Order: sequence, then structure tokens, then C-alpha cells
Amino acid sequence: MQKENILAYMGKGIESPKIITDMLIEYNLISNERYSSGTPKAYPYVCKFMGKKGFY
Repeated sequence: MQKENILAYMGKGIESPKIITDMLIEYNLISNERYSSGTPKAYPYVCKFMGKKGFY
């Protein structure tokens, strides 16, 4: 997981795990693998790292 990048985005005031996950994927910092529902597989890990419960 890209902990440093997540912390950097949080430091810029971005608090949404969905937006952070999308940005990490867009800049090829994490895999774009997805569940059959379309949710990125990295999303739950970003939520957990941020200490948030969320649904994509």
C-alpha cells in the first residue's frame, strides 16, 4: 500500500478514501484491479489505513 502517498493526500486536505483511491489508480501508484462490483480492490485498504468505514 502507498502509505506515504495517502498521507500526502490527507495532508493536502483530501479526506475521501474514494478520491484518494481514484487518484492513486490514475497516477499508476496502485493496481487498477477491481471486484465484480466495480470497486477497486485497494479501496478497503485505503479506508482501513485512513481509519474510515466507507462504501465505494
